[in-house]
Amino acid sequence: MKNKVNIYRISALLLTLILTVVRTISLKSFYDPQIGYFNSSPIVTVTDVVLILGSIWFISSAFAISKNEISVEKTSRSLYSKVAASFTAIIFLASAVFVFFYTENKFSVLAGIFTFLSAIYFISVAVDNKKLETTRAFLSMLPTLAFLLSAVTIYFDMKIAMNSPHKIMSGFAMLCAMLFSLCETRVFIERQIPRVHFAMGLITFTLGFTYSASTLIYLLTEKLSDFQRRPVALGNVGFIGIVLAFSIYALSRCFAFETTAESSDSQQQKI
Repeated sequence: MKNKVNIYRISALLLTLILTVVRTISLKSFYDPQIGYFNSSPIVTVTDVVLILGSIWFISSAFAISKNEISVEKTSRSLYSKVAASFTAIIFLASAVFVFFYTENKFSVLAGIFTFLSAIYFISVAVDNKKLETTRAFLSMLPTLAFLLSAVTIYFDMKIAMNSPHKIMSGFAMLCAMLFSLCETRVFIERQIPRVHFAMGLITFTLGFTYSASTLIYLLTEKLSDFQRRPVALGNVGFIGIVLAFSIYALSRCFAFETTAESSDSQQQKI
């Protein structure tokens, strides 16, 4: 059972690494910043197809893993999860400043406020104090609202074409982030759905990291005018930052899931 879970974890890491490299190459070689779209190329199509097939593969984990063979705790005792939560809190704080002050869209103010408040939730996860459990249950809903408002902000930015590849991919990445965040909230209200939670975490990581990391690399390595830069940066680089940070947090949570064997070992150690 543990091997099956690890296969999904490792496949997510490898697939995400490959897709990030390939999408970065696609952006640097086949993306035309003058028109805001990719030129026709097999590599661009293959990347999209592999992302879809990868998502289907991760969804299969919800069926391949038995109901009682995997569990998730409210908070992780592992160091890497706490480090990931701390990193996410810092990025959300920094991104909130960009979103709040440097976006012209009328929804950006709310998006910036909820992005800032979401950082408080991640800080509470990093601290992992049992006295904060009730408060954390309410705070856990903030990232969902932050991604929802960010997605709405980007959607109503008329300076970015509705069928922009960046707008479409960021929309799917934020949708997955919202669904994963809702799974996190269900844990705090004792309504866990571990298999769906695990599957959404893998998809959130793969799609979110592939999109955000490749986009940031492209923005940092290419000289673009403000007009060319806007659709790539979604009007505000802060939106890309929260997707990147949250994808890393989602991965850390996926590695915090316990299999039946791991749970039995921990119980025997306590005895």
